[in-house]
Amino acid sequence: MRVAVITELTGGVAALDHLARALLETDIVMTSHIEDWAWFGHTGDPLAQRLLIDVYAHCIVNTDSNTQEILAWLEAMTQGSDCNWRRMLLRSWRQSER
Repeated sequence: MRVAVITELTGGVAALDHLARALLETDIVMTSHIEDWAWFGHTGDPLAQRLLIDVYAHCIVNTDSNTQEILAWLEAMTQGSDCNWRRMLLRSWRQSER
């Protein structure tokens, strides 16, 4: 799978996580691409799951998105999470409210 190769060539999920978080406030489009590479390259990786949830939670809370976009992001967040996704989502929203 190409995306797994891209992830590995960039230094792995941890490197993509670091890069995506560095760009989160300034370039959400690139951040979303990086998050996709991490997630689709390694769907079982907890760090990739956490990144997916954090990026989409950021999009929901910090943009003037329409309802359709928000629902799509919420659906993606549920697919990218384990049994603790609700707790992780609530933690992300609480942190963004600070």
